[in-house]
Amino acid sequence: HKPEMNNEISRWGDPTNKNAQYVLQPYYVASNVHRFNVPAGTLKFSLRWEQDRSTFRTLSGSSLVSEHVFTAGVPSPGIESMRVALYVYRKSVVKLEHPMEVAIEQFTYFP
Repeated sequence: HKPEMNNEISRWGDPTNKNAQYVLQPYYVASNVHRFNVPAGTLKFSLRWEQDRSTFRTLSGSSLVSEHVFTAGVPSPGIESMRVALYVYRKSVVKLEHPMEVAIEQFTYFP
């Protein structure tokens, strides 16, 4: 697998699941996933990637929603790329009823 770190907003088809997670790949290693709930509205996500340490943070306004530090399985720097994806999970118990969008107001990268 390619080294990958993710902020994911999804209940993955189950309306009883928490609606967000931080993930280091491979996702099937339990210690590589931190699930939590985010409120509706504007959110700020950050990732501080250091040697052998990744700190994920989510804010709603100035309120901390979640923070998690991974210290095992953190990928080494290499050829970094940033991707943003919006998926509709087709196996969802509750089907998508309305159009949705994600608006990115700002993206900053500090090498």
